[in-house]
Amino acid sequence: MKYDISVVIPFYKRDDYAKQIYNVISDQSKKENISTELIFVDSKSRSSLEKDLNNSSSENLNYKIFDTRDYVSVKRNFGISKANSENIIIMDDDCLPCENFLKNHYYSLTRLNHEKILICGMVKYKPDLINKSNYFKFRDEGHRKFDKNYISSKSLNLHNIVVMNMSFKKNILIDNSLEFNEEFNTYGFEDLQFSIDALCSGFKIITNQATVIHQDSTPLKLYHKKLQSFAKTYFFLFYPYNLDKIASKNKENSNEIIVEHMKEYKILSYLGKLGMRAPKKNIILIVLFKLIGLFFNFLSFLIMNFLYNTDRYRSLYSFQLYKLFVRITIIGSFFEKKQVNKEWL
Repeated sequence: MKYDISVVIPFYKRDDYAKQIYNVISDQSKKENISTELIFVDSKSRSSLEKDLNNSSSENLNYKIFDTRDYVSVKRNFGISKANSENIIIMDDDCLPCENFLKNHYYSLTRLNHEKILICGMVKYKPDLINKSNYFKFRDEGHRKFDKNYISSKSLNLHNIVVMNMSFKKNILIDNSLEFNEEFNTYGFEDLQFSIDALCSGFKIITNQATVIHQDSTPLKLYHKKLQSFAKTYFFLFYPYNLDKIASKNKENSNEIIVEHMKEYKILSYLGKLGMRAPKKNIILIVLFKLIGLFFNFLSFLIMNFLYNTDRYRSLYSFQLYKLFVRITIIGSFFEKKQVNKEWL
């Protein structure tokens, strides 16, 4: 059976969120008369999802659940391959579609012909979470600074790709052999690699106003650890790996775009290379690196604790202080002893 649109969702142990998504998509598909296929791709983690969804009914919506390996890239590729519509939306299982989500993506997709285009929607956080937490206000504002791009549907910087709320034409991906890299087992890099691979294949990343609420509850201290892991792997491995790979190919317009986007982080990449190439037996450098690392990590720790203890005081909110915290955390991560994850290279 063919559908107007297929929604593909990698899933892991989030039955309650999945039911919420189902109800919203069901209501919107009925309201807009859009025949919709909802595909959950799990790894046998669900508890009672089928039973709960079977008790629901929808005129314009059919759901399917598949199981595969527990890697988000594998789940996305598998779900796309099973989709029975040319128009595909992919989103995450902790995102709740907002009003006109389905309509906005469907309208954007029906305007495309055979162009190489990926369409990214908007991501917001729950209003009550933003209102009571400076940390989540910062996380929300991190997305909001790109609003002008979304309103004008301009091209996105590759680092700002929104895979948790994206749509495209299935045959365009197939014709260009574009898929998610299934070797990535490190937080966040499958999205960036997909962005780079798309640009290398001549795709353009544009925007629309289809919006989701990211039901993320990652606390500040865990966010700090994710920043450390992400930054070190990005600047030590991901950045030079892709830049060298691109430079070794014939320079096309799309490759120049990638180089331009990556130049923004040139200084940080030099610090990353310095950390990788520092002599391991030079006592002076070892001590120097250790002292620098201790300084930045201590400063990051102080700021994090200030932000944590003032989280509910709105008068003390400062977007610039959070940005400083992120930057200091990134620099401090370069001098840690923890090894860089090389599994995906």
